[in-house]
Amino acid sequence: MTEAAYSDPDRWTTPGPRGVLPPALDLDPARRAVSVDGHTVPLTAKEYLLFELLYSSRGRLFTRDDILERIWGLDFLGEARIVDAYVKRLRSKLGPGAIETVRGLGYRCPLPELVGVAQPHLQRLPPEARLLTRLAQRILQVTDPAHIVANVQELLRDHYNVREVSLWSMPDRTLLGYAGSPQVSSLPAGAALNGTDGRPDLLCVPLGTGQPDQGPWALLAFWDGSGRDGWPVDVRSALDAVAGLVNPALRLNGEIRGRELAEQQVRQLNTELERRVQARTQDLARANADLSALYGLAQELAGAASLPEVLSRGLSILAQLAGATVCSLWRLHHTELSCLGAYTPDREERTHAQQQQSAALTRLLRQSVACTSVQSVLTRTASLPDGRQVLLIPVACGAAGVHALHLELPGEIPDDLSLLDAAARSFGLAFERQTQTLMLEHVALSDELTGLPNRRALLTDLAAELSYSQRHRTSLTLSLFELPNIRDVNSTAGFAAGNDLIRALADELRRTLRLEDRMYRLSGAVVASLVRSVDLHERHALSARLNALAATFPAGTDGGTLRVSHASSPDETSELSDLLHLALARLEEQPEPPPGPA
Repeated sequence: MTEAAYSDPDRWTTPGPRGVLPPALDLDPARRAVSVDGHTVPLTAKEYLLFELLYSSRGRLFTRDDILERIWGLDFLGEARIVDAYVKRLRSKLGPGAIETVRGLGYRCPLPELVGVAQPHLQRLPPEARLLTRLAQRILQVTDPAHIVANVQELLRDHYNVREVSLWSMPDRTLLGYAGSPQVSSLPAGAALNGTDGRPDLLCVPLGTGQPDQGPWALLAFWDGSGRDGWPVDVRSALDAVAGLVNPALRLNGEIRGRELAEQQVRQLNTELERRVQARTQDLARANADLSALYGLAQELAGAASLPEVLSRGLSILAQLAGATVCSLWRLHHTELSCLGAYTPDREERTHAQQQQSAALTRLLRQSVACTSVQSVLTRTASLPDGRQVLLIPVACGAAGVHALHLELPGEIPDDLSLLDAAARSFGLAFERQTQTLMLEHVALSDELTGLPNRRALLTDLAAELSYSQRHRTSLTLSLFELPNIRDVNSTAGFAAGNDLIRALADELRRTLRLEDRMYRLSGAVVASLVRSVDLHERHALSARLNALAATFPAGTDGGTLRVSHASSPDETSELSDLLHLALARLEEQPEPPPGPA
């Protein structure tokens, strides 16, 4: 059979490409196997999916786009001609008649009941039969209601001069498809089922659902524009037959479209589910990374043995976590604002003077830190003139003032600050722990009344000073000052007066000694000083000033003088215990002043 005989609808044809009969095919979905004449044919995964699609809907036409969407997916970016290549491979394995090509439209598997059955010449059929045959050939290749209506109007225009064909849904009478001219915007109010009320030249044929207890689901309306009163009986019967042929095609088309829509929705849901799973996986990975970062920060802070180490390690890690160009710690005590430490990626330390170069930044910090409290986790401030964003996070609040982290970000402040919040809390705990440790050390090594270091601090510093004196060959003088009548003062004027006298002694010694010299309170009314001397002349000059102080300082109500003793190293001794015993012995050798009046 020639190609012209196959493609000409007015000649008899046999299903299959070029009139070739399809082989005896069998598809087993359970085994995902295809057999030809009882013999299993090996197919690849894509070949099987393609043949299963065509074979499960035999007689239905699939375009290349339909096949690509169903088999390769919506995200396929390859060439559409890949479908032709797979069809060719299937024909080579299953036989040339397994898949039929509809030129310019797509592919389909032939219906089994038409295999080997010759169809008669169309010219030998009655006109109504030829009309229905041509209509069936056309609507089987169309998958859209509007195109089906257009094919119906085109055929009826040539046979019965029908100018308009429209499809209306019931019961809302919404226009689903229209073909012809001029267009009708709505059905007449009097148009009834299978009637012509209101327009004699309008014929409405109901399309039923097949259920006796349900009404029609649509109306197929025909209009010839002749203005005649009624339609001939033979034309009405032909139009009823056309409606009977169009109705199952439309219903099948609706079911197919509904299934395609459901499949598309399922694919969209799967895509959305995959996106959510991927987003959740990324969130978990980010959470694990944040947890590792916090754990690393906690480890670094736990290993810090001093407050400077806490500042050095903590500020650098916080700057890296936040992506900040500057990370510093500030203290606001009353009205005094001071920087305790700073870190920048290009330079680890910034001095307080460098931080104060920007007057605008100083004012902004003063205003922002003053408004913060421990309860407010994050305080955002206005942008700096150069576009930087400043973020302040209070980390400690107490008698020493408010301590807040100051971070400068090159861009916008991120919405999610949970990681930075947790990191700042960890830094705040380490900072408070080291601060409390320093306070305890200060209490353990200092005198509460005068604020001077105590006996324990003197012993520690004396050992260090003796080692320094021996290494650098310098002299060291230990001086002791005692108020001998302090008991009399306490008994006559009260303990408050005695305490005032001891504080006055400490103040006088501060004014007499140099800045580099240190003072200590040993016990009771005994105050000690450590003086480094670089030469003999300077040591004698300092001893003279201290002796002059002893001669003028009132020790009690009787006008007695202050007792003073000196011991030097290495002139007299180089041992700590000997130096301390020598100074105490010289102090005790001095005569007691006469007691004051009772």
